[in-house]
Amino acid sequence: SMPDFEATIEVLIAEGDWAATRVLHTGTFENEWVMNGEAIPANDDVISWSAITLHRFDENGLIIEDFTAFDMLDLLIQMNAAPIPDALALLIGTREHYPAVMGETAATDMLDANETAFTEIIERGINNGDFSAMETYMDEGYGLHEPFGDFNREQFVAVIAGFRAAVPDLHVTIDAVLREGDWIGTRLIYEGTFSNSIDLGAI
Repeated sequence: SMPDFEATIEVLIAEGDWAATRVLHTGTFENEWVMNGEAIPANDDVISWSAITLHRFDENGLIIEDFTAFDMLDLLIQMNAAPIPDALALLIGTREHYPAVMGETAATDMLDANETAFTEIIERGINNGDFSAMETYMDEGYGLHEPFGDFNREQFVAVIAGFRAAVPDLHVTIDAVLREGDWIGTRLIYEGTFSNSIDLGAI
């Protein structure tokens, strides 16, 4: 589909039997792409998307399991194949790519402090609704880049507040954590009952 396809590793962290990567994929969509039995016609555009993957290894150093997340809607919009009206796809537009850069190796006490900060945001902030955790552990210039949009710290808190209102019994479980340099890679499991509507206008 993309003869000039290239994958570039932007972030790679490893700890124990886990590794985490953020990989940028780029290529010119010159030939049809068959996905789940459906052929998507080429549009000759250069497209790009980032994927974040947790890789689990066995005792022989072989990858035995991957957990991958990426913005599928953005990819389909770039391929002119999004399952939404063209006008809405045009309104949403394609996402800007924010490069990720690995920092210097951190001392163990700094890695521990980073994990504590992250855990406090999940446990106090998201699970218990104590949003002071975000002010304590997130920089004023914090930026969140995800499929729903780009958010600063205050907007992130508003998103979580809205989500907690819609899912009052929301609980996030930290399933895996790995640390290296100035990065933390995690696998989070969100659970709860979607009991109330979400007011997107309040976010």
